[in-house]
Amino acid sequence: MGCASHARASAIVRLPGVQQLAQQRRAYDSQPVRNIFARGRQQIMREAALIDRRSGAAMRARTLAIARPSTATIERPRAPSRAHVCAAAFRKLLIRFQN
Repeated sequence: MGCASHARASAIVRLPGVQQLAQQRRAYDSQPVRNIFARGRQQIMREAALIDRRSGAAMRARTLAIARPSTATIERPRAPSRAHVCAAAFRKLLIRFQN
């Protein structure tokens, strides 16, 4: 008698949670109204996961900071300031008057 209850208990234990989830998903997708969109939903989820992985949305903040450094330190070409323009014009005038 004890063996039968033990066998039943072990049969329940043998079924992992992942397998139960897969069975629930199959049952959900097999319902006539919902299974029309099941494959499309799975495709969308796969594509979204790929996009997230490529864009770095799933990356941790520290990894993201290393992968994408701050743009504050990047030297950019800028228009010369008014002081620089005036100084350059003044130098040209000096050179012209010296000749």
